[in-house]
Amino acid sequence: VEKHQCYHYEHAFALDWNAMRGFHLLMRLAHVFNTLARFTRQLRDLFRQFGVRGAIAFIRASCAAPWFDPARMRALLAKPFLLPLE
Repeated sequence: VEKHQCYHYEHAFALDWNAMRGFHLLMRLAHVFNTLARFTRQLRDLFRQFGVRGAIAFIRASCAAPWFDPARMRALLAKPFLLPLE
């Protein structure tokens, strides 16, 4: 899957074995996150509106943005989070 769906995962070479392993793990994590994001009810409309790359850029910019209230985020993260899949 990673080879043929815009992950550019063909023939990654490195002089350091740990770098190669790290690259492989990052690619697998990217695939897992994209699969989860595509099949969650909450993010479906976001992916339809922006596409995969646009949605990822939007999520990344939102996470790095200063407009989140730290106290509210801590309270939300303290609660159990359910992610319904379809």
